[in-house]
Amino acid sequence: MAFDQTIRNRLQRFVSDARTLLTEEFTRQLQHQYGLDPTTGEVTDLAKITAHLTEEQRETARRLRETLDHYLAGSPSGGKQEGLDRIVREQAFTVLNRLCALQMAEARGLLIESIARGYNSKGFQLYARLAGSALDETGDAYRGYHRLTDQTLYTCVNDFVEPKLKQVASEIQRFQTTEGKGRKAEKEYEELTQLELELKDFRDELLRLAKFWKPNLNDGVQITAAPLWKLFQYRPWQKKLKETWESLEAGEYDWAHLAYSSIWPDRVREKCRTDKSLAIAHGLEELYQEPEKPGKKKRGKKKAGA
Repeated sequence: MAFDQTIRNRLQRFVSDARTLLTEEFTRQLQHQYGLDPTTGEVTDLAKITAHLTEEQRETARRLRETLDHYLAGSPSGGKQEGLDRIVREQAFTVLNRLCALQMAEARGLLIESIARGYNSKGFQLYARLAGSALDETGDAYRGYHRLTDQTLYTCVNDFVEPKLKQVASEIQRFQTTEGKGRKAEKEYEELTQLELELKDFRDELLRLAKFWKPNLNDGVQITAAPLWKLFQYRPWQKKLKETWESLEAGEYDWAHLAYSSIWPDRVREKCRTDKSLAIAHGLEELYQEPEKPGKKKRGKKKAGA
């Protein structure tokens, strides 16, 4: 559908206003939360600001500084102010593009409504029905994805699985020292020993995954959760995640941060030598090698009388 000049002007104003709003928001967050000032280039030492930050925010502050160092290494003459300004612009650009892409996909019927009406969107309401009480009234569970870090699985083991294992082991020991157990007690004892085995298997699987699982929000929920497919009990979602994991293993999603950051870095780096878009996606432009352009063949002079 062609747009007339009035609609074009409205779209231009919307994009400009949205970009300005996002730029101001990201600038404010960098200044007030993460000790980074894009307006002056000032970078506060990380140790001086971590006291008032959550674990997630400390990780974000660290990654922001790593990104800034990466930009400075690529352009030493630019300075910190230019590097921080680039971070803000790229974040605003990325968020705006993703929101527009989602909105267009919704409008074309390619995606179930997910953002158009916020929490009243059909996509959110569908998730709410599937999640049930796990969503709670404020929707914290829905937003919990944004709090995932490479320490999340270790936290699950230390804060939940291990304490439960100790509790079950204590109950098993109590049964073992009790004389004259009846049939009911024997059954309960068998259930406890089975639970202990399942908890140990669960713990071992979490620890195995934790060695390489480094979630990145930019990969999306499906790819981020794919390595954990065995842990999901909802069969349709487990099946989808298993398929996604197999595609990851096959190299179909090597643009994902998960593929490069910890699981198959050598494979991804090798691909970056011949795939420019992949190299850019991972900030490895220096690895890309432009293919040699075939030289033009010189045409010889036609011999007289030929």
